[in-house]
Amino acid sequence: MLLNQKPQNRDFIVSQSPWEHLIQSDFLDMDDFNLLTSLIDYDPDCNKTIQCAKKPIGEHKFKNFNGPKNPTDAVFKELPKSKELLELLSMVEIKLLDNLKLLGGDYLGGRETQAIDVQVQTLIQDKKIDLHCDALSKILSTIVYTDSTDYGTFISDNCYNHIDECVEVDSIPNSALSFISIKDKTWHGYLSKNINSVIKPRTTFNFFIRGSF
Repeated sequence: MLLNQKPQNRDFIVSQSPWEHLIQSDFLDMDDFNLLTSLIDYDPDCNKTIQCAKKPIGEHKFKNFNGPKNPTDAVFKELPKSKELLELLSMVEIKLLDNLKLLGGDYLGGRETQAIDVQVQTLIQDKKIDLHCDALSKILSTIVYTDSTDYGTFISDNCYNHIDECVEVDSIPNSALSFISIKDKTWHGYLSKNINSVIKPRTTFNFFIRGSF
């Protein structure tokens, strides 16, 4: 995709239940969707694999990604840097900043936007990520689904619900869930199905606007 192209209008729904979130169809250009799909490289011996890349907002260059020093439940890898991936991040940056405004991101509680992340996240079969709120350094979270065979995202207004009591945002290929991270409010979690016939485990393309306080 060329950098001077504007993102096409995408169908979207804004919901207030259980907290404000945005659901969009056809979030990525198909060439970009296929590029990220081609980069999926998960560790079958670890519950979760996270492949990452980052760029500063407003700059056309990569930023070094520093994952946790001693992760306990995931393997972190850096995505291979390429011109195509950088162009993808530059286009997605426009979409994320638009979504931030649409979700009322003019007031961010003192947070300043700094960088765009992409994380290709793979959760092996029959595993669960409990309800949690994203770190406040993740100002906007956008989850792009890659298939329709697995679960989507379970969202709740409290941390006491069981997953099966939560609202599920369905997993539809190339649809996206976006929300502004709010402490003790934007609770969400994941499940992966135990399906022997699937080509790959539950995988999502997660984009974040990161910031500082």
